[in-house]
Amino acid sequence: VTVTDAMGCITTATVTITEPPLLAASTTANNADCFGTATGSATVNVSGGTAPYTYSWNTLPVQTGATATGLTAGTYTVTVTDAAGCITTATVTITEPPVLAATTVGNNVDCFGTATGSATVNVTGGTAPFTYSWNTSPVQTTA
Repeated sequence: VTVTDAMGCITTATVTITEPPLLAASTTANNADCFGTATGSATVNVSGGTAPYTYSWNTLPVQTGATATGLTAGTYTVTVTDAAGCITTATVTITEPPVLAATTVGNNVDCFGTATGSATVNVTGGTAPFTYSWNTSPVQTTA
């Protein structure tokens, strides 16, 4: 800018206007361990803007850290606000494995006193690999 006074004296000054980098957020999910459990978590990673940042997750109750914990399966949104009041949002989806279920099939003993009976278990859902523990003596650990 150039300034001239009433006597014709002149001075100049320079100013540079800058802006911070774009405020951006991305999320990382840690899915629920079992069907119907609140063991999921999500973390927001922030770049740009002006630190420090504040966080608000749409959980009940509202969580205000960079990581939200105790999450069930579903989609969550985090709102990030920087020190200048700029706002961005990011979403994350927490998943869960299918419900764990087991069905058994038994084959009866052929004759009294013989060890010809058997049982098998069929597993659906959950997260493989599975471990088995039959209530037998001795304990057996196969399907």
